[in-house]
Amino acid sequence: MEEEKKVLKKPYRNYSWAVFVIVIIVAFALLQTVLQPRSEFFRGNDVYIFIFASIIGGFLGYAIVYSIGKLIFGKLSGFRLVSMNLLLIRLTRIEGKLQFEFCLPDGLGGAVFMVPNKQYERCHPFLYHFGGTILTILVMVVSSIVCLFVDPTKKLGYIALCLACVGVLVLIVNMLPFWTDGVNDGFAIRLLINKENRKAYFDNALQQEALLTGHHELKDEYVYERYDDTFQAASLIYRYYYYIDHDQEKEARKIIDLMLENKGYLLHEQALFAENMKLYYYLLEHNDEESYDYYYSLERENRNFAISTSSLENIKVGLLIAGKVEKSYDLFTHLIKAEKKVEDSYYFSRRDKEIALCDKSIKLILEKYPDWKNQE
Repeated sequence: MEEEKKVLKKPYRNYSWAVFVIVIIVAFALLQTVLQPRSEFFRGNDVYIFIFASIIGGFLGYAIVYSIGKLIFGKLSGFRLVSMNLLLIRLTRIEGKLQFEFCLPDGLGGAVFMVPNKQYERCHPFLYHFGGTILTILVMVVSSIVCLFVDPTKKLGYIALCLACVGVLVLIVNMLPFWTDGVNDGFAIRLLINKENRKAYFDNALQQEALLTGHHELKDEYVYERYDDTFQAASLIYRYYYYIDHDQEKEARKIIDLMLENKGYLLHEQALFAENMKLYYYLLEHNDEESYDYYYSLERENRNFAISTSSLENIKVGLLIAGKVEKSYDLFTHLIKAEKKVEDSYYFSRRDKEIALCDKSIKLILEKYPDWKNQE
């Protein structure tokens, strides 16, 4: 019975977009209610423009405040900075140097990624994950004080009031105790209450740092007795990368099977990744007809994911699909062009390895269709 429950459990899905839409609607309704008694101070639809500007400005401002708070208290907790994403700017420490890049934000506005700087037992993950909340509350208190002491007919009083309201919503988004766009602070705190999760939590942080920066090599030593919990299950993807990077394909396939056995505890995108890697090995070993049947036996979401250009892993699979399943030169060339764009954003430490695997897929398809090489 216990095994049956594991199989029926579905992967955690990313509902951040839904949370964001709901929060915007609630914020608009809340601010309209708060400002309605003073609406005579606005002309026509100015109140709605004011509310909209307050929501956007408030969220952007609090994204910065929240991230800075997490950084400050992370430092006090025994963590060190690896990556910080503020609005459209990402700061990453690679090979001991800070690198800036412009990119879309991780999560709803920003993200801070830090790893333990000391031994596990000397770090304080709760303070780290509560850091953004602490600084946000301080800013909200200041805004509330301004509301009390500033003439309510002045726009400054309105702005302070709106900021206080938006701050509450920002805290709700970041402290929700379930998975939205990843392991947000509320979800991490919920999991870390169980002390058995803490070692896997720290191990994963160090593995993620190795992927992002190349400071250290991925390791296969993070092995756990069970994988029916989020941090343990998520660790499997790092072990998979380790075996692939060390040309241990047999072990890597075992890890994919283990991920699929425990996919109910993975992020939805990670579960799709595992299923896509299973498809990859199937395409390598079977003929065109069998590959076609297997590919179209998958759900539409899996098929779309397999030919997407979101990562080098997907591209190496998509290239095989283009040649063995769809027999589409257009798809083949589209993926080759996309590869060049994806390379720069891929994990620094694994970039060369994954590019080599894409080249392997290209070579296999060009052996089937040598004329594709000479087409424009």
